Amino acid sequence: MRKQHFSCGIGQGFALRVLFLLFFGLILGACSDLLSDRGNSAESGNPEMAGLLTLEGGAPAKNARVQCVPAGYNALRDSVLDSRWQTFTDSLGNYSLKAVPEGNFSLEAYHVESGMRLLLQNLAVKKDSTLAIAGELTPTGTARIEASPFENGTSGYVYVIGTSILRSVKVKFGAIFVDSLPADQLDLLVFIADNGDSLTLDSALTVDSGDTVNVLAPLISLTYKVPLNTTSGGANITDTLFGFPLVLRLDSSLVDFSVIGNISGTWTAKKADGTVLPLQLAKWDNKAKSADFWVRLDTLLPQSTTDTLFFTFQEGTASVANDPIFNAANGFIAVWHFEDGANIALDATGNGYAGVGANTSVGAGAIGSALRYNGLTSYMSIPRTAEGELNFAYDDTMSISVWVHPDILNTSRFVYGKGVTQYHLKYLYPDGWLFERYKEQTEGSARYWYKAPLDTIEDTGKWDFLTVVQVGTIINLYRKDSLITSSPAIGTYASSYYTSNDFEIGRQVFPLDVDSTGQYFWGAIDELHISKVARSASWVRATYLNQRPVDAWPTVIKEP
Repeated sequence: MRKQHFSCGIGQGFALRVLFLLFFGLILGACSDLLSDRGNSAESGNPEMAGLLTLEGGAPAKNARVQCVPAGYNALRDSVLDSRWQTFTDSLGNYSLKAVPEGNFSLEAYHVESGMRLLLQNLAVKKDSTLAIAGELTPTGTARIEASPFENGTSGYVYVIGTSILRSVKVKFGAIFVDSLPADQLDLLVFIADNGDSLTLDSALTVDSGDTVNVLAPLISLTYKVPLNTTSGGANITDTLFGFPLVLRLDSSLVDFSVIGNISGTWTAKKADGTVLPLQLAKWDNKAKSADFWVRLDTLLPQSTTDTLFFTFQEGTASVANDPIFNAANGFIAVWHFEDGANIALDATGNGYAGVGANTSVGAGAIGSALRYNGLTSYMSIPRTAEGELNFAYDDTMSISVWVHPDILNTSRFVYGKGVTQYHLKYLYPDGWLFERYKEQTEGSARYWYKAPLDTIEDTGKWDFLTVVQVGTIINLYRKDSLITSSPAIGTYASSYYTSNDFEIGRQVFPLDVDSTGQYFWGAIDELHISKVARSASWVRATYLNQRPVDAWPTVIKEP
């Protein structure tokens, strides 16, 4: 077959087979100290080999697969490798093969747990000799090669002559992407399509560990349209919202995570008039094939079918610093997304109200991840909140929204608050969700409580959205997007009004003179947002529809 640099030709002898050939080269002069000819005591006279393999960083490559592959071996055409040429390293990274292919061969090593690989080629061994070969496994790289003569979706295979590497590939974004390649030099790449047409790269290129080598591949651009329908056929918003945080979720139907997750570029959110909006990546998960972005809308108009948001990605451009999505100018005091790992919760407002947890774990959230509570010992404490902005008084203005996922509702469970006798949200067994606030009086404290009933059977194991909005002495309690009550039940409490507890999530805290805790939450808590302004019913509804785990509003549409 005649080689052509980025050209199309007919691949002879491969009819109806899709092949992608990769030949690797290795200069061993600098590694000659790894090879030694010490003779061979094996009765068979076959060459032997042994050595020590490590991972990048120096840890032993324990339980790594090691194999010798004869020069010219074709993983697509030839039979499986001789079992005598295969072994695994021990717990210290040592390996030993009693018989290796005589002549030229390659040494491969693959560590399943880390995904690191090693490839040494053009090793030579003679009969009755022993090789001592050590090496370091490193993260793999990716080759990305321009393939514009072929349509996107054209399938093929990649294999490396003289190695066991064999996998299928597909043309995407006008290029061929070959991942999980050992860090090495690629000397000859050939793509042969199902119809026999071929594409050959004659010039050598180097695949670097943990990186993508790009050979003339076109830059990738993605565009999404997000209609912000706020009429009764959409979110049904009845008043203008300013500085509204909108989460946009991308899944595998919208993004090829195997490609976009490994290249750099800039995501941008714009209005139809070209106004660039603040944008923040909340979470990108290549494994789960999902991504969450927060966008701050300067305005969200009521009863509109014309507002549209455009969401784009452009490879090769530098990101621009944005203002925080949840900033003080829009009323936010503290926001926890719970995307930071177990026993920690960073404050997205930048105000520094980071949570310190005990025995909390990471689980699936309403958006991205959430923190899970075990019902016995798990809680999250927010230091420096006994005083300050979260120390809301009886007649302050504030809004608090949260997603809760109760696993078991067999007793009362605490969600958040500043102790028993200031304000808190909890599940009151067996009645439902309960928000309580307290007011100091001559003896004890005045107690005001608001209930949102739920079915303990049907609602267990599901996400629920609760919002408390206080304006002076008036409180509205919402469940999902519906106002449940604004009329409190009123009573008294023997203990005095007490404000010196820090804000806590997941457990009830009594005043320090009582020094006790209880009612630990059992389940997951996500997206706890606290503001110093009173959010409207439209804000609550838009937040619920946008953040709910399924059927979220608005719909993200991928443009051709």
